[in-house]
Amino acid sequence: MADASLPDRTKRCARCGELKPVSDFYPARHRKDGLHQYCAACCSDFKRERREQGYQEQKRCSQCGVVKFLDEFAREKANRDGRRNWCTECYRPYRAAKEAARRAMAERALCACGCGDQVKYPGATHLLGHRIRVLKESTPPVLASDTDGTDQPKKYERRERRTHKRCAACGEVKPIAEYDQHRIVSKLGKEGKPCFSRCKLCARENVRARRRTLSPELKADIKEYTRIARWLRDYNLTPAQIAELKANQDNKCAICKERRRLVVDHCHASGRVRELLCHRCNTALGHVKEDEHLLLALLEYIRRHRQAT
Repeated sequence: MADASLPDRTKRCARCGELKPVSDFYPARHRKDGLHQYCAACCSDFKRERREQGYQEQKRCSQCGVVKFLDEFAREKANRDGRRNWCTECYRPYRAAKEAARRAMAERALCACGCGDQVKYPGATHLLGHRIRVLKESTPPVLASDTDGTDQPKKYERRERRTHKRCAACGEVKPIAEYDQHRIVSKLGKEGKPCFSRCKLCARENVRARRRTLSPELKADIKEYTRIARWLRDYNLTPAQIAELKANQDNKCAICKERRRLVVDHCHASGRVRELLCHRCNTALGHVKEDEHLLLALLEYIRRHRQAT
């Protein structure tokens, strides 16, 4: 391809014989220098003379493969020569078949709900997933995908009645009790608890496999994020509030006064957060059920046996 940015480059026209700049020549990919052998003015004169002599340009149809005159091709602005790639004889039956298919699609049935829309697939009487019009006030609306005209239980009814399910991981058929459930609410406002696709054993193994692929830094970040999320969820405490509690206790347990890892202690009756305790003191407080009489009896037991020794 010639570079038009270089005005010093010239080429001799094969028709008029004049030496002209390369900007006066049309590009031609089939030529060695990338330029047409005639200049632009000579190309226009040559085409005009050919038309005056009655010459018609020809083109090969890409459908039938026959070389025909350009008059046998319909106009197409998108193509380089301004004509279609198919001749009129090949394009007309293709267009007729396409128009017949369009008319057949236009003659499809209308939706049964009375909205005026056409069905999306042949042989159907309603739109897929479309809400059917309610015939009675007491009758809840039914999805079109569930109205198949048969007495078979619908999909959501079969899900409620089934007692076993095939695991998507191990492929074994197991009882519903061996699957975890999650709560969902349908479009009709009906609440359901469908099972997960994996059984409990396969779900745990999947979680362990994913954890084994994590880097130590990511594991530490997830652990810290889980701890902060538990503070917010269970105690409504932010990390800044936890840091303030630790500073007030000098990072020591409120009971044993030792510098250990601290956990949040709260009242199980009212949910009020009390102080930070170490795991040992918090566990001991839970084992005695926070009963003063049990603590005094335990203290008396320790003193009695200590005096005996």
